[in-house]
Order: sequence, then C-alpha cells, then structure tokens
Amino acid sequence: MRDIGFDFYWYDKYTQNLFARGFEYNETMKNEIEAITCFEAFEHFANPIEEIENMLSISKNIIFTTELLPNPIPKPQEWWYYGLEHGQHISFYSKKTFHFIANKYGLSYSNLGSLNILSQKKISNLKLKALKLTKFGLHKLLQKLIKSKTWEDHLKMRNNNEKNYLKT
Repeated sequence: MRDIGFDFYWYDKYTQNLFARGFEYNETMKNEIEAITCFEAFEHFANPIEEIENMLSISKNIIFTTELLPNPIPKPQEWWYYGLEHGQHISFYSKKTFHFIANKYGLSYSNLGSLNILSQKKISNLKLKALKLTKFGLHKLLQKLIKSKTWEDHLKMRNNNEKNYLKT
C-alpha cells in the first residue's frame, strides 16, 4: 500500500516482519492511526472480541475482509469457506454479528461483499456505491490521485542502513 501512496505501517503479533522493516507500528503512533486494515484474518481469530478490542485501542476504524455466513447457515459440506480441508477458519460472522459489534462499540458497520468496515462515522450510501463502482479500477484511480511512497521509503531505508553500517 505504501507503493501507491498510503502511509501504512506493519503490525502482526503472529508473524515476523520480513518485507516492511523500518515501517513497523509502535505504541507511540496510537493517536496517529486513522484506520486499520486486516485482510483475510478475522476467520482465523480464536477470540474475535479480544482481537477487535485490541484493534479498536489503536484506531476506531477497521477495514477488513471476511466472507459472511450465508442465510440460511449452510451445512459444513455445503460451503467452501468453512475450509474443512485445512481447519484454519475457526470464526464465522454474519452482517447481524457485525451490526451487534458496531453497536457495542458505538461504531457504524458497512459492507461491500467480503469487504467490511467498522467506523466511527457512518459511510454514506453514495460513497459506498462509488467505492463499489471503482472496485476493479481502484488501484489505477489511486495511482493517479496519490503519490507513491516507494522512493521516499527507499531513501529512509538506505539512510537507516548507512547509520547502522557506520555503527559497526
């Protein structure tokens, strides 16, 4: 996301940072984080409320993906997202679940298929429709509107590497 101009920082308590070194989230940034993105992770949470509360302690806006349970709820062999062959999907949600969570924390809930948003401010239907229309061209649109951070990041990393090299 930094390559298309978003000021993103890495945080994942379950894995090592291999590709975003120098751009890690830390507690001193807590009041600066406008939103958290969390892709393909909610279905892996053993304690979803605890994980959501942890995210909300950092930002009151969470943009995430997960497949919603169909209605009526399918039997295990009837829905691919249960992931029975790998057993890694252990939490499942419905729109009703996310509306409950939003109400519990004084947030708004918006949904665009597998893209879900818990936010402090209600997102207008017009903005949601615009986002949906640009879904396939969003990357190109963002490239035109926002300056990449790739060169700036390269300079920062090079500068940090030079400082570390001079220390040794």
